Amino acid sequence: AERGSRNASKPSVMRKARGAMGALARAVLSSGERLSGPRYAALARIAVHDDSGGGARGEVAAATAAAAAASRKGASSSSLDAELSELVLNDGGIDATLRWLTAAREPSTAAFVPLIEAAVSCGDDDALLAAGGLMRKRGVRPDAALYTALILGRLRLGQTERALSACDKCLSDGVVPESRALTALVRALADASETEAAISLCRRLRRRGLRLRGGGPAISSLIAA
Repeated sequence: AERGSRNASKPSVMRKARGAMGALARAVLSSGERLSGPRYAALARIAVHDDSGGGARGEVAAATAAAAAASRKGASSSSLDAELSELVLNDGGIDATLRWLTAAREPSTAAFVPLIEAAVSCGDDDALLAAGGLMRKRGVRPDAALYTALILGRLRLGQTERALSACDKCLSDGVVPESRALTALVRALADASETEAAISLCRRLRRRGLRLRGGGPAISSLIAA
């Protein structure tokens, strides 16, 4: 019985320990001390992974991530931004992520990618519009990774025309999506018997000096057309 009681207390002890570490990390982050990238990253992860808030974890994660980002003082880490965004998204959902990105000091484009993926996958066009508006407001420009996420998200839902529209917007903005998105889009257009659209896209890419690779014989014939 004593051993069972001791084991049962372990989660509580661990939660308290994480809470203490999280509080310390947030204190350092909010102190204004200029931190190196690795130290900022380590402290931010500790703060966001603090689950001592119990049922309010989503709000805790959103608040601590916002505090961490605000204390960054210009330090930049796209991979960390994406990780924090995904943590907030998993903990608090789309609304919490929008609040974090609104409060963050200098959000990078990478921070918006998990939000875009989530909004597209659940068919939340309002959230997608809100994310786009927030990006414009914060001066964040879409990059190849974000457009790639948008195109692939549309294709996963069978929304070939909307994926093509996203690709057209991307190319018009002077950004080229990753080749995996372009190849998947050409394949989807071919599968939907939209051969002319597929050929037109391939020609547009060739004019930019780009040539897709892979995708099988059918795709290769379209690419060469």
